Amino acid sequence: MIDMRLRYRIVHMALDIEHHTKLQLLRMMDKFNEDGYQIVQDYMDSLSEVQRKNCDSEINRNKGNIYCGDIVDKYDGAYPIWAFIEIIPFGRLVAFYGFCADRFADKEMKNNFYRLLTCKEIRNASAHSNCILNDLKARTAAHKTNTAVTNELMMINDMNSNFRRNRMSNARIQQLVTLFYMHRTMVESDGIKKSESEEIQKVMKRIDRNYDYYSTNPMIKGTFDFANLKK
Repeated sequence: MIDMRLRYRIVHMALDIEHHTKLQLLRMMDKFNEDGYQIVQDYMDSLSEVQRKNCDSEINRNKGNIYCGDIVDKYDGAYPIWAFIEIIPFGRLVAFYGFCADRFADKEMKNNFYRLLTCKEIRNASAHSNCILNDLKARTAAHKTNTAVTNELMMINDMNSNFRRNRMSNARIQQLVTLFYMHRTMVESDGIKKSESEEIQKVMKRIDRNYDYYSTNPMIKGTFDFANLKK
């Protein structure tokens, strides 16, 4: 039950992040006075033949879709950015974001791109109802934690550096904490952030009520302590 509730929050936060990723792309396009059609065409031209076929396949799957099929039909391959970002899956959105980060030579966007890649993993796992808390052993992460995320963790009082390093070497915890960080830094609405914080607190309280269930498992107990899911 705890895992299910955590997955719900992860998906909800990921949707918030996705929305604000799109907003940031549109604002950056305006900032650099980009042609909304040309930037998408340039992205498509940058793909290899196999990558282009994969992207076309992702878009064509939306043909006949009652929610966005009309967008595919209207533009028929010549998509402006404001249409393109509405008909591609999250993984493609992240890839396009990375392309734009390079195009604009924006270091913070590039850092966000790598963090979004990390968020994508736990977002997809949660959306497919995969168990999040069933493998919390150390040293499963494929890469080091993003520097900005690590720096944020270092600001937490009484956060032992060895404990932090050990926890963040677990891929699932690394992804979860990165998602929390991205929600706090990318989402601009204080109301949305406050609402999500309250929902996370509800999950924490439920864990508090059932903490004895997990206290004999040092991996889960340590993870709740680390993620501040247990005070």
